[in-house]
Amino acid sequence: RSAAIELDSALARWPRNPEANAMRFWAGQAWKAAGDEAAARARWRLAADTDPQSYYAMRGAEALGERAWAPAAASGTPTDTLVRAAAGLGAAAVVAL
Repeated sequence: RSAAIELDSALARWPRNPEANAMRFWAGQAWKAAGDEAAARARWRLAADTDPQSYYAMRGAEALGERAWAPAAASGTPTDTLVRAAAGLGAAAVVAL
């Protein structure tokens, strides 16, 4: 419990600290260890929502049982484009490659 309180206190003093999202996540872990699941989930939610692409946002989402952020799937990669073009040209194009 004291670790959770210290982390919350540090966040209140330095909310823009580069390590703030790490503190949010670890505060959640500390609150969970202290038996306060609601406080833990609140800290993990903050970590997940504040900087969605960060490592600790992903860890927070996982702690909440949610899917972590992921980039959209790429489409039309150069390899896919080349394969589709070759298929459209027939066997002669494949031999030429």
